Amino acid sequence: MSNKELILVIWSLIGSLSETNHPQFKGIASKKRGELLLILQQIKDIHNGIDNSEMERWFERKTDSNKFKYKDA
Repeated sequence: MSNKELILVIWSLIGSLSETNHPQFKGIASKKRGELLLILQQIKDIHNGIDNSEMERWFERKTDSNKFKYKDA
């Protein structure tokens, strides 16, 4: 898939996101292929209900809650 095709797919998917998610995907026409693939994955995650910030907060809660479970003897 060419960069132009990736950009078209991304633009079509961005249109289906809530408007609060639109600003984070500005300037995609100037992105390199690797960045476009990452953006496509981010959009996929948003569609699947997994926001990276939500995942990071979940991970922080899990690691913070286990912080003091294992004490040195």
